[in-house]
Amino acid sequence: MRLVLALSLATILAGAAETAPDPTPAVDDLFQRVLSAQRGITTVSGSFSQRTGRIDEPDQAGEPFAARFDLQAPDKYNIVYTKPGDAEYRLRYCSDGKQRVQTEQIFEGQTPDVTVRPVTAGDRNDDVMRRMSALFRLDPVAIAQDFTIAPRFTGESITVELRPREPGLAEHITRIEVDLDASYRTKAVRIDDPQGNRTVITIEAAVYNPTLPPETFTAAPAP
Repeated sequence: MRLVLALSLATILAGAAETAPDPTPAVDDLFQRVLSAQRGITTVSGSFSQRTGRIDEPDQAGEPFAARFDLQAPDKYNIVYTKPGDAEYRLRYCSDGKQRVQTEQIFEGQTPDVTVRPVTAGDRNDDVMRRMSALFRLDPVAIAQDFTIAPRFTGESITVELRPREPGLAEHITRIEVDLDASYRTKAVRIDDPQGNRTVITIEAAVYNPTLPPETFTAAPAP
């Protein structure tokens, strides 16, 4: 499950303006619509599937993972990974905004491997799941800190292309594409790394602005 760790891994209009100072009216209108759709989103709950295709295994689709997630702006998340066909495996990333916890259990009855770290102002690049949370919520403020942003039409939907701003981040990520549906909600994320590998995350279900109790983000063992 180290594929997730390999991802480390203003507004949308303001962030994009830094790299595209002369947008066309059509692009500017698209920015405004995407930005407007994100206003008022504070929580998201749902599920997704994830695969990573490796450049050295072109004929392999990659090991599948399933996950359910709960996100609350700006820095709370609860993401639990499982493996289809493996009822014992659990990997949980959890943050209450003050501390973040990684809990991994490979076999039933095994004592989980737990890592606890404080959330600090300087760990933006280190907290991979916080960045993932921002991608799922398409948080324009958080994303613009790390990436240049360029939305484009792809048929009837929209793809937002992100490129790393800092060389250190570019060592791990070359490009991220976020596909939005007609309502400007995230439906898929594709992450490319410098080695040519691609991680594909497909949102299976999502509920916006649910009421999430505080214990959702506490560091209890993964269920």
